[in-house]
Amino acid sequence: MKVILTICLAVLAPLASWPAAAQSPATFNQRKAAELFGIDHVPKFEFTLPDDQWQWLQAHAAEEEPVRAEARFDGQPIGAVGFRFKGGVGSLERCVDKTGALTCPKLSFKILFDKYDSANQFFGLKRLNLHAMVGDPSKLHERLAYDLFQLSGIKAPRSSWATAIVNGKNFGLFSMVEEIDDRFTADRWPGRGNGTLTKEVWPQADAVKPDALAYMARYMAVDDALNNCDGVTAMYAADATSPDSRNHNFYWYQEPNGGASWLIPWDMGQTFTGCDTFKDVPSWHTVPADCSRTFSVWDGKGFVHAPGCDPLLKAIASRREDYNAAVDQLLSGPFAVETLTEKIDRWAKFIHDAAVADPTVGGEGPWMASIEELKRTIPALRDRLKAIRDGR
Repeated sequence: MKVILTICLAVLAPLASWPAAAQSPATFNQRKAAELFGIDHVPKFEFTLPDDQWQWLQAHAAEEEPVRAEARFDGQPIGAVGFRFKGGVGSLERCVDKTGALTCPKLSFKILFDKYDSANQFFGLKRLNLHAMVGDPSKLHERLAYDLFQLSGIKAPRSSWATAIVNGKNFGLFSMVEEIDDRFTADRWPGRGNGTLTKEVWPQADAVKPDALAYMARYMAVDDALNNCDGVTAMYAADATSPDSRNHNFYWYQEPNGGASWLIPWDMGQTFTGCDTFKDVPSWHTVPADCSRTFSVWDGKGFVHAPGCDPLLKAIASRREDYNAAVDQLLSGPFAVETLTEKIDRWAKFIHDAAVADPTVGGEGPWMASIEELKRTIPALRDRLKAIRDGR
């Protein structure tokens, strides 16, 4: 499969003396991803690495360069894995000060099971993401969002939860998210999974086949339901006067031989919120009079163009019948108040002990309050979605 990647040079971690690592147990190689994400408890990852490597990793977090660690899963040895921090502007860069010191109590991790053995897999996966969820006090947003995409027929990664311990220190509860790679495409497009996968490369409208726009209309209906302001509609500009912009938090997959293209959602941290920082940005459903204008977001730390000026989003907006049908399906089905409330209560019970034990949560009281706040948000998000559907 062809994969388009951005390659950055990074300072290599200093070498350390390592004992011979135990081989990854065959049982993990033979198990399937569906089992991992359907496990009946919150599992625990443990990572052990020399102190100098752990210190180096923290001092060079923004470089996202992996080091070698011995890993265990629910007490069972996995073997040697690549282990690094991960994230973007919102989840990693803002957590590193000018001196390179970490300023956030918790960062996301990426585990590379195939780093030291290209044939090694863990529940059928080569890599796995542990997202810190620092902007989500409920710890439920990402799972709820991906679930809603999947129920709407959108190809989205699987997710659940796990705890992580590094050199004996408990870093708490993480969102455990499937990697978007060739394993993902082979699973979602059986027999057609060897096409081209790109990350954050937004196509021109004429590059997307008309029959894919119905899929896109469903995608955007879910995106609106979640109020995903930091997704594909966030057209970031370099500064207040820049004529160019780009969006992020998505992948595109094109089937082999120039086949259909499919949009895949990524990073659902900024969902199920009011997202007031984007309140002055016009909706992607409308084209403003001046497409050169930028709008200030994130307290003046960022600027965006109106998403309705993008040619592809314009094309999707023209599929109003498909979009409205997708919205109606959401409102009467997976985005119904009763359905979401039941799911929130069930998953909150599932992660309760791990969430309360997370040293960054602040205890059971604040966490339970965030769960109730999330449930109170659902009717407002439904009303917002109805207003968009009705052109209000």
